Amino acid sequence: MPNRRVILWAALLFSASLALGLPARAERALTLQDRSDPLYWQTDHARLLDSDPMRMVLQSLRATAAKKGTENILPPDEVASQITNLLLAEQTRNEAIHIQTTLTTVGALSGFACQMAIRNGFIAEGKITLDKALVAVKTTNGETFFTGPFLNECLITDKKGQHSVWGFVGGAALHLGKPLPDVTDIFAHTGATIGQDSFGVPELPEQHLPQMSSEALLWKYWNIIRNTLVLNEQPPAQWPLIIGLSAQQLILESKDAIDPTIAAQIVMEAAVPMSHLDPARIYEASLSEPNLEK
Repeated sequence: MPNRRVILWAALLFSASLALGLPARAERALTLQDRSDPLYWQTDHARLLDSDPMRMVLQSLRATAAKKGTENILPPDEVASQITNLLLAEQTRNEAIHIQTTLTTVGALSGFACQMAIRNGFIAEGKITLDKALVAVKTTNGETFFTGPFLNECLITDKKGQHSVWGFVGGAALHLGKPLPDVTDIFAHTGATIGQDSFGVPELPEQHLPQMSSEALLWKYWNIIRNTLVLNEQPPAQWPLIIGLSAQQLILESKDAIDPTIAAQIVMEAAVPMSHLDPARIYEASLSEPNLEK
């Protein structure tokens, strides 16, 4: 597992890349379907989770959550299983699943959840100010990204007693007796491609590329997965870890369909860049803000 030097190196590399003023890149074009289209979701459960009435229910639930006890809250692994099963149901076509796309989805969600955990679990609750928690940086083409040590520790910390997305993902590969992908290469690629068309494009063999980009998958699935977490009364600080557990489940369950080392790389190739993405780019990034649909 990477040590704290790797975490610091990754954060410094990312920030340095932004400071270099890299060439402006073309606007990332997402093919955003009408979310009310009957064909948009595969399952009734996802349709319900994505509906406007659900938003009001969740806002009410959040307002009363602090007054409730925790004795009836499901454990994280059970909530992770809900997420795993929902994503598999949504992405199954003709009884087949494109596992690379599902792994990319859970990777994008877990990385973005790191930033949203900081925003919703610490900044929103007054535990830390935005400027101390996250560093907002702009590229020469006007795009905004966020970085900082808290973000990177959520992704790859090895501090005793703390969990990280990489801990669950890499742990799955090690459990199966497989080597780990080089996560430092993923951080390097992310930092080097800031402000370019290749940002967020994974460095993977062609046969392992997802069917949609990390950002498009995040745009589609963040709202329903975050709503699943809120309905299960999981605190924001737990969001990236629960989705990391879902990634772990997928790697273990698909070990006969895809090499676990490649599977772990796919997850992190999406998690690292999407952790830095501007929430304004993602539909319903926060329950407390109006729709951010483009």
